Amino acid sequence: MLNPNLYISPKPLDPVAHKDLRFSDGSRAIGCAERVNVVFITAQEFDAACKEFPILFMTAGEDALGRPQVAPVAVMGLQEGENHFIRLGKGGRAQWLGRYTPAFLRLYPFTVARVDEAHWGLCIDEDWQGWSTRKGVPLFQDDGTPSALVSEMHGAIGQLEAQTEVTRVFGERLMHFGLLEDRQINVRLPDDSEYTVAGFLSVSEERLASLSKMEISELHRNGVLHLLSLHRASLGNLTELAWRRWKASLS
Repeated sequence: MLNPNLYISPKPLDPVAHKDLRFSDGSRAIGCAERVNVVFITAQEFDAACKEFPILFMTAGEDALGRPQVAPVAVMGLQEGENHFIRLGKGGRAQWLGRYTPAFLRLYPFTVARVDEAHWGLCIDEDWQGWSTRKGVPLFQDDGTPSALVSEMHGAIGQLEAQTEVTRVFGERLMHFGLLEDRQINVRLPDDSEYTVAGFLSVSEERLASLSKMEISELHRNGVLHLLSLHRASLGNLTELAWRRWKASLS
């Protein structure tokens, strides 16, 4: 899933078009998320992400049958254009302030994207400023075969693609059981003012409480209840995020 605020110009990696391209400065990659306040995460990341970020859900278009889809996101800023887990230093080098880095940020500027109706493929963000034609690690060898870096990224992206599919099915189950609802969350700041977080979906406590024993058994068996418990626990991180925003406003 591409974040348009992160991937400006994603293009399929091509041994002809990108034969001279080199990965010159990986330290700049995370800085591209400076103004990205939400990042898609997979279901497999919930255990680590819930300890640090609020995990909420966003609408993500429709499937082939026209049914609405949802995607989980790690929230890193209370409004668009802010990310309180990144500090930029000299020369544009970025310092990541979190303990856990979501997979989509770890792999940037590489990603997976649909290249046609039936296939997904390894892509790069051509707009990233860390590319070079003179220095750094080449993407392709002289004979046009992928370099070790591309082979490593291809394997990592393949794993992420598989995890993304599992997460898509998880979202389908949430929608099928009607477990999500629009949520407006009020967060109190240290100066006693309140900040409203809107535009997200979260678990419907009323619907969760009304599940039948058969539904609970099914959702427990396929791991949905466990993931929802991590989502619910993560909401406490909204207060910490508000503190980060407040402290940033004082500097």
